[in-house]
Amino acid sequence: MNYVLSTLDCGLFVVGSSMNGLGSNSSDMDMCLMLTHDEIDQKNEAAHILKYILKEISKHSFVKKPQFIHAKVPILKFTDKISGVEVDLNINNAVGIRNTQLLNCYSRVDWRVRPLVLVIKRWAREHGINNAKEMTLSSYSVVLMVIHYLQYGCNPPVLPCLQRVMK
Repeated sequence: MNYVLSTLDCGLFVVGSSMNGLGSNSSDMDMCLMLTHDEIDQKNEAAHILKYILKEISKHSFVKKPQFIHAKVPILKFTDKISGVEVDLNINNAVGIRNTQLLNCYSRVDWRVRPLVLVIKRWAREHGINNAKEMTLSSYSVVLMVIHYLQYGCNPPVLPCLQRVMK
């Protein structure tokens, strides 16, 4: 597979809780490597690219425990030896970038959103229901449930539905 890319098509984006305002000091860093505006077959093309990156970064001393994770959106997981930060890298997950932007907007609408989300995420983790690898809820799902509650479970609602506001 050869990709002819212009610099306008490429970018490395920090996504997830590191960017949406809903992370903590112990959060990992999720990153998305956008190689093209076109769709990439996650099962084959993205996996192939991540395995190539795995082979290359494994040669460097600053990378600890690199591993390829098979998933709907495959992940290259590694730890930066210097900072100790765990990194999850995916390829061309544009939806993840948009979801990060949406959750960032929600986290800025009301000052109470971030602390509530952090408490609920911690509670869920301590009760063993916030680990997508073990087929429980992902952090993203937990955050969506908190947002839904703040939109429809409170009277008056704490958060608006931004998708409706933006139309």
